[in-house]
Amino acid sequence: MMVSLFSSIQQITNGTTAAIEDVLGGIQHGEWREVVEQVRTCETKTEQREAKKRVPYFTVSGTFSKRNDAGLLQHSGMVCLDIDADKNPGTDLRAARALVEDDDYTFAVATSISGLGWFAIVRIPTTHHEQSFRALAAYYLEQFGLVVDSLPDVSRPRFVSYDPHLYYNPEAEVFAEVLAAPAPKPTPAPVPASSFQAGRRGEGYGPAALRTAVNKVLSAPDGQKHYTLNKMAFLCGGYVAAGLLSEAEAREQLRQAIGCREVTDSKNAWKTIDDGLKAGQAKPVLPENMQRIVRQHQREESKRETIIQTLAVTSGASAAALAPAVDAVLAEPNPTLLTFWRVVYKEGKRAAQDTYKLLLDRTKLRDWLRDEGFSFRPAGAGGAVEFLHTHDNIVRLVERYELKQHVIGYVEQLPPRFDHIERDDLLEAVLTQVRSLFDKEVLDCLPPLAGQFLTDDATTARYFFRNCWVEVTATGVQVLTYTALPGLIWESQVRPHDFVALDHLSAQTCDFHTFTVNITGGDPLRLDALQRAMGYLLHGHKDDAQARAVIFVDQVATAGQPAGGTGKSLLMRAIGELVKVTQLPGATFRFDDDFRFALVEDDTRIAYFDEWDGRRLPFKKLFTEITSDMVVNRKNKPQIVIPFARSPKFAITTNDMVAGQGSSHERRKIEIALAPHYSERHTPKDEFGTGFFNQGWDASEYKRFFNLALGWVQQYLAHGLLLLDSDDIQARKIEQDTSPEFVEFAQAVMTLEGNPLDNKLWAADLYNQFIDETGESRSRFTLRHFMKWMERFGYTKVRNKRRDERQNQFFFIKPQSDCGTKS
Repeated sequence: MMVSLFSSIQQITNGTTAAIEDVLGGIQHGEWREVVEQVRTCETKTEQREAKKRVPYFTVSGTFSKRNDAGLLQHSGMVCLDIDADKNPGTDLRAARALVEDDDYTFAVATSISGLGWFAIVRIPTTHHEQSFRALAAYYLEQFGLVVDSLPDVSRPRFVSYDPHLYYNPEAEVFAEVLAAPAPKPTPAPVPASSFQAGRRGEGYGPAALRTAVNKVLSAPDGQKHYTLNKMAFLCGGYVAAGLLSEAEAREQLRQAIGCREVTDSKNAWKTIDDGLKAGQAKPVLPENMQRIVRQHQREESKRETIIQTLAVTSGASAAALAPAVDAVLAEPNPTLLTFWRVVYKEGKRAAQDTYKLLLDRTKLRDWLRDEGFSFRPAGAGGAVEFLHTHDNIVRLVERYELKQHVIGYVEQLPPRFDHIERDDLLEAVLTQVRSLFDKEVLDCLPPLAGQFLTDDATTARYFFRNCWVEVTATGVQVLTYTALPGLIWESQVRPHDFVALDHLSAQTCDFHTFTVNITGGDPLRLDALQRAMGYLLHGHKDDAQARAVIFVDQVATAGQPAGGTGKSLLMRAIGELVKVTQLPGATFRFDDDFRFALVEDDTRIAYFDEWDGRRLPFKKLFTEITSDMVVNRKNKPQIVIPFARSPKFAITTNDMVAGQGSSHERRKIEIALAPHYSERHTPKDEFGTGFFNQGWDASEYKRFFNLALGWVQQYLAHGLLLLDSDDIQARKIEQDTSPEFVEFAQAVMTLEGNPLDNKLWAADLYNQFIDETGESRSRFTLRHFMKWMERFGYTKVRNKRRDERQNQFFFIKPQSDCGTKS
């Protein structure tokens, strides 16, 4: 599935072709993180628009010669749906995203470039793009209550982003439904200009308010037309009750407005207008500008009757009709808040606005942000810091713009009047001083994070779910509530699933248990070793004397010709369902790269090398990271050092063998050989009828899996690791260290008798025979080299000390098979 990738929004031709999987990988792993964060930290929308001009974009729905619909070269079978907070007011977008990620049709979900919304990518047929888009928009509204904020054009651009928690499901189903465009309606009769010209000079309060209501109906997005119409009709009913509008005028203009929109049931729309007008008349209300006049008079301590008469004269409404609406404004609470501001009155008066001064207090703002759960912590050398937000002992990293949004959101939800000032005055003051309030030097004065993070210890492991958290020890599993959480945890540690305790037999009915039995060849001892290794990875405690990398390798393969699809990556996927796993590209990893661990984050529990290149990467260079602190360098960021106790454990999946011999190597790794039960031709999905985890599992299967996995941890805590010396692994190591031709030759020597004269396996004779049979070059492959390989295979080299024609030559003693276990 290919897309076009462009360097900036100004470029519409000569884009590069890229796989959508590569683009999503770049979004997840931070390829464009620097330019994206520049957009997210902009103070204004104008600055943000300018910053976006430097950000690459891609065309989700295909490849293009030119970025317009006519330039489509090949459709990708994908469509992008933009979910924005502005179009979904009051919606918990984080919870909605979790629902969308659980949907079978979702191919990918990631945070948008602004950081305030997200986008979803769905697979569709390539033949009816616009109809598929309309059907998906209707599906999202019905299924999730979400209004899609993108358009159906096939060339729609999508800015790249940065989201380390990007969701990706390559097994997503194709959304096959289509929805045709509604038949065009006859053009309605022109609406008199006076009907839709809002805010004309000299216009009365009531008509101006009606124009605003009409404009909101006209601009309401599809999916929210009925909601907006009902709300505006109710509001206009309040204006009618206050004597500012006639009911007939409001009804007629609202009907004209909705008539200009595509509605499937005009009769029902008219009923909505009538019902809203009727209900609204039970609550007289004033437009916002009239409410501000009432509060201004209230600050000036004008009499109620004076306020009512003044409004009656300026609006033309009757005093009797205005009185209930004015009383409602006067009765609004005026609490004393003074949260992070001060009000200074001139000569002690509390009168007109020009007699007081509203001052924002940075000290109080800092203290208020602290009470709201915000703090900082050092993020490396050079004085860099990270901002954090803590709620109920759950901590998450936040950007500077999130602190701004938190303050602005707090002000916007305040009552209209407090501390004898207007909410609008405070909001204006915050927005005017936003740069100075949230200056880096000011925010650096936030208090440091207080409290200790809850970590695993030598005897206890802890896991966190949506409904509870769990402690695992060698003797069992204890389910606890979050009210009993004795320390801090990262938000990323909380799994988006509920946990229900099950017995061991019920847990083992999970398909994943059958999978682990299959990949260990049905051997109970090998299954035990695998389960304890999985428990070791899931346990967060580290002991430098016992620190090892867990290596998953195919039991049967020819070096350089790996057998894929045996299930190694699924084991790491299982680990990632419970703890944070950061994947490192083993095929391109370089130990001499200063940024080799740039993807590792503070909450990473497992650093996972995928497709470790055993012939290129020396395992001994990983010793330091396995047993000591981890140094992490990121581009344009200060260096950080993760102490050994908090640094990740290591896991490796490889189709080669991890090279290295000797006790130092053996102490630093545990190798788990996987039986060839699965392959590219026979997958777990073929066997179980569904993919694992979010590719088809329901809640009940997840519950069994989590209990199964915690059982692995309990098994490890009770018994430690089980180390097996596998003949298969040893054979693969020898083959990788030598060659397939040599292994075949050395095995054949096992069946040979010795020299007819003395019954010895003379090294020189065997060497000459090997050279003759294989055609190997004597200058490249010497006798000394040959003897080392024979020793590597297990033959014992002996020097002949007898005084004869072979004095000081070497002969070999055949190896003895020695396969055992140690624990």
